[in-house]
Amino acid sequence: MAKKENQEVQKFQLTSRDKYVAKSLLPYFGFVFFVFSEAFFTMQASSIGIETVMIPLLFVVYTPTQTLTSYRLGIWIDKAGSRKIMLFAYICTLAAQLLLYAKSPSATWIAYAFFGLFTVASLNAGRTFIAKEPVNKGSLYGVFCAGITLFGAAGAFVSGILWEHLGMDAVLLFSLSGTLLMLLLFLKTKRAQSQKGADSL
Repeated sequence: MAKKENQEVQKFQLTSRDKYVAKSLLPYFGFVFFVFSEAFFTMQASSIGIETVMIPLLFVVYTPTQTLTSYRLGIWIDKAGSRKIMLFAYICTLAAQLLLYAKSPSATWIAYAFFGLFTVASLNAGRTFIAKEPVNKGSLYGVFCAGITLFGAAGAFVSGILWEHLGMDAVLLFSLSGTLLMLLLFLKTKRAQSQKGADSL
């Protein structure tokens, strides 16, 4: 019995469809690499003069934004598809980066709301895409979670080095430029895949 199970494990492999889906996740991982993490949002808020006692309240904006919009975004995904909602998520993260670059306390409060929208919209769209498209859904969901962790950690590491040696402005410019570049690449890729009639994220 054990031998039979081992043979089944050895036979397992990702299909060409699974590999295509995994490749489709790369633009999202690129956004995760460039976008400010929650830790850097907190550091930025402190750097521009928001009082320490008020910083936890910023997450009162970030978290309820996700809670209040998650169901509605799910409905929109069912109606419009994952790609359009992922585009909405990317626009939200670009807006968040622009607001942070303004280095204004009021803009930072609004940026937290957009960051919450990016988080909930992108995760909902990504999970829905994986639930529908690949053959080996569990494996691709593992790739999705691992990619978020690895690219997020790598981006935070690079941002931390830039912050330490060049200051906050350099990190904001790095993040804003990166998210803008990824958005343009996503739009270009989306147009090419739409012309081919291919499904992608």
